[in-house]
Amino acid sequence: MKITLSKTTQWILTIGILVALLVSVGVVYARQHARHNELSQQLTQAEEDLETFTWQKEDLESRLDQAESALSHLKDQFPAPAESMEIEQDLLAAADVVKVTITSLSLSAPTTQENYQVFSVNLTALGEAEALLNFNYILGYWFSSATIESVNLTTADGGGKASLNLLLKIYTLEAS
Repeated sequence: MKITLSKTTQWILTIGILVALLVSVGVVYARQHARHNELSQQLTQAEEDLETFTWQKEDLESRLDQAESALSHLKDQFPAPAESMEIEQDLLAAADVVKVTITSLSLSAPTTQENYQVFSVNLTALGEAEALLNFNYILGYWFSSATIESVNLTTADGGGKASLNLLLKIYTLEAS
């Protein structure tokens, strides 16, 4: 049994199918257009956020640089007290061990080089010449990373008393 459709029915079916296809295409296009608009808005918002965050980042970096500069300036004014005090205490303890008297002691603010700090120590000690030599030896032992920049040993005429002027550079690991 063969079903034949009239020309009018065929045209109606063809037009119906075309209308259904056009409606489907229109719905898909509308959805794609809506999605495109949504993505465009999100992109615009993201670009605005990026611009805002870039400005904020630059502002924060500038403020960080200012804070680091101020901190560096303060560190120069106030050397690491714990390390400075430890060095001074060790120097005084070394003098006590060999029975010499430190009459002047100055310790500079540390300078930073690579991953270590350098303290410049200028001291004057009084005592027996042999004790001052022992003091110098102990300093070399206790501060093995130190270098002697200058040394001046002055002995009194026949009295056995002497004076030692010493300039040291003491190297320590930089505090983290």
